[in-house]
Amino acid sequence: MQARYLTQRALKIGSLALGRTTSAWRGVTVFTFHRVSAVPRSELELSPYSVHWMLRRIQRKFRLLSGDEFAQGIVEGRAWRRAALVTIDDAFEDAYSSFLPLLRELAAPAVMFVPTQFLDEPARAPVSYAFDPAKYRPCSWDQLREMAADPLITLGAHSHRHDEAPELSPQELRADCVRHGAIFERERLPPARLYCYPRGKFSTQAAKVLAEFYVAGFAGAPHHRLDGDLVNMAIPRVPLRGSDDGFFGWLKTGGFVTREEALTEGLKASLHRARPVTGQ
Repeated sequence: MQARYLTQRALKIGSLALGRTTSAWRGVTVFTFHRVSAVPRSELELSPYSVHWMLRRIQRKFRLLSGDEFAQGIVEGRAWRRAALVTIDDAFEDAYSSFLPLLRELAAPAVMFVPTQFLDEPARAPVSYAFDPAKYRPCSWDQLREMAADPLITLGAHSHRHDEAPELSPQELRADCVRHGAIFERERLPPARLYCYPRGKFSTQAAKVLAEFYVAGFAGAPHHRLDGDLVNMAIPRVPLRGSDDGFFGWLKTGGFVTREEALTEGLKASLHRARPVTGQ
């Protein structure tokens, strides 16, 4: 744990040395949370205190949009000035027990992206570290319906099976979208208009398919942007992680992002290229 923490801090310090960039899209900066935990144990977990002060800072620096307002603005071709959208991925139970009370306390709207297989099959967690169903359980459908009825919460699609979209054929991706929509209808939930790519991975081909079902798609940051009719299907997001406590979180939530994402992806690619090939 200590080594992982030091590695993340080194990456962030290195990224600051490379410079910093804004990450707004049509005037909207999109922030991403995953988990709330009293004792954070991974990069995807933040303490309730950290989430609270990050949300407060975002509110001070931006005009927060609801998911419905954002989706309607996309349809109308609107651009905003100094606005933000808060998103929460994966529909873990703490989205209901921990995130929702914080959002209600601050009157802060958010979009929650739901991978439907996780709720139907709790043992099929959408992230690789979620190996303990007792600790990494999803919201219940009743909890999700309560959140959907709250004007602060907009539910979005995070695929059915949490497969990376570029790895699926167009037919498989369409089937996944249809399955997700059918489950939302079965559970009496409003149809999702916004989509979040699992693990932020997208391709032009996948975006073309998803545009048949959704008005916008959210990816990782940084990444190349799509043009023309697909311009709304690759919106960058700013991830808020466990190692963003303190100065780095202050920097990100103020509207600046370091080049941490590019540095991290470059390091991963270097490690992959250096890995010896086996089985030949």
